[in-house]
Amino acid sequence: MQILTLDTLFVGQETLFSERLPSTNDFLKALVKSQSLSEGYTVLAGEQTSGKGQNGNEWWSVRGDNLLTSILLRPRSLTFDNLHYLVYAVALGVRATVQKYIPQQKVEVKWPNDVVVAGHKISGILIENMSVKGNIQSIVGIGININQRDFEPFNFPPTSIRLCNKGEKFDTAEVFRTLCTWVEKYYMTLRSPRGLQQIQELYVSQLYRFGEVVHLGQNPIPYTVKGVNQQGQLILESGSKIKEVSHNEFNITWN
Repeated sequence: MQILTLDTLFVGQETLFSERLPSTNDFLKALVKSQSLSEGYTVLAGEQTSGKGQNGNEWWSVRGDNLLTSILLRPRSLTFDNLHYLVYAVALGVRATVQKYIPQQKVEVKWPNDVVVAGHKISGILIENMSVKGNIQSIVGIGININQRDFEPFNFPPTSIRLCNKGEKFDTAEVFRTLCTWVEKYYMTLRSPRGLQQIQELYVSQLYRFGEVVHLGQNPIPYTVKGVNQQGQLILESGSKIKEVSHNEFNITWN
């Protein structure tokens, strides 16, 4: 893939592309441990043989069809206790990227770190954090379905930019260029005086099923999605009761 000139300060300015890797996150983590890398250093792969999603799930992608990348960030304005704000910022960047290519449809973020179109997953984010010499190093893994048309069965139905555009094929390098721009934009917002509050408010404004009903596992009690709190929990309301849910605490039935 030919990497286009990027309109960013640092995200993607140094990019390593490989046709095939087990996992872009694992590859970048190994690089971070073995050498000194600039913030924004990015790894791209045409194919992953052991791609990772949340909770140890596999991220499967047709070779050359999609965007598979990992970005090194050093969120100095955050601590390990509030790194969920980094998830929010990256999710907003991915959402804005996808929205550019399917302006006719509503693109939303599904708590905590997926991007969806009309109830179909189009992107997943996996951020792995570690401490190196007392500083947080965040490996930001992003997968965006761009040109893939056939998918294996999945518990949340997948889609792609191409499927949302009546089969029109898209340039993966161009989508990568857009992604770097938007991720950097929202990441830099975290460093501003009211950055955390702004990112949280923007995240809630794009939240999938906001103001709508979901269920927790097999529980028949309906809960209305009300937003997220400063601890990164999802806020649910049922009658006069408020429930704040942590990631992986419950199996949420979204659709």
